[in-house]
Amino acid sequence: MTSLPKDLLADAGEIRKAVKSLRKKPVIEGLIRRGIAPERIEAIIRDAEAAADTLAAKAVARMAHRKRAKLKIVKF
Repeated sequence: MTSLPKDLLADAGEIRKAVKSLRKKPVIEGLIRRGIAPERIEAIIRDAEAAADTLAAKAVARMAHRKRAKLKIVKF
């Protein structure tokens, strides 16, 4: 992962896409058959969603900071 805002947003999107595919019934059934507890699957999904939200918030904050910084440079 990089720290560029656009890359952070892309990473957050990929995480959300992975969570969306993980929520599908056949995938969950396959994981349960392999011995992963349903509670653990739910915890993983929650953690991944929280990570995606954090990355997206960080990217938005960095873009806003860059925008403010550019405005300050132009004003002088």
